[in-house]
Amino acid sequence: MRIMRMWQHLKMLKRAGRGHDPGGVRATTAGSCVVLCPACPHPGKNLRPDWEEAPESKKWLYWLFIGLDTNFRLKCKKVSSDSVDPGLNHGYAYFVEERAYKDYLSVYDSLVTEEQSTCNNHDAVKLANMRGSVAGTATSGVGAVTCMRHDMRLPCSVGDLQKGERYVNINYMFFSTLANVPSKDIVVSYDIALVAIVV
Repeated sequence: MRIMRMWQHLKMLKRAGRGHDPGGVRATTAGSCVVLCPACPHPGKNLRPDWEEAPESKKWLYWLFIGLDTNFRLKCKKVSSDSVDPGLNHGYAYFVEERAYKDYLSVYDSLVTEEQSTCNNHDAVKLANMRGSVAGTATSGVGAVTCMRHDMRLPCSVGDLQKGERYVNINYMFFSTLANVPSKDIVVSYDIALVAIVV
């Protein structure tokens, strides 16, 4: 199993051209091994040089449309640890860098209070902290930031959830993605964003 993971990791680095970098694999930066959405606007890659001077009626063509969502069906059992089975991918592709993510969560976990939601029958909130949903698991689900136009994953946009869909997790994934996306104008869609605005 580990050999298979090593082979997949090496293939990812090869496909991203990391062997041609004078710094080698160690010089790989966050999100540099992703396959970017070919249809989304990427300044310097697939946009005209004068794209910033587009008329107001056409500027929306150059916006980035992203969506944030989670999946509570993907769980990971507590069978190992990072010290026994360390990851090979340190934020090079779609998942956030694990060590920085856990350090961030350890700082803000103590500040987050569990509040009862006033949303009426919203599954993202209702099912997040159900009894037994996190017992014996290292993660209770996965969160992701995606391109809403073409359903492609963005760099450093996927992360594990520990206790349901909490803003502390989603914020990290969101800002980690924005750090790796050069777009100026962004439209964000998030199914429980209204909860943050109302509260």
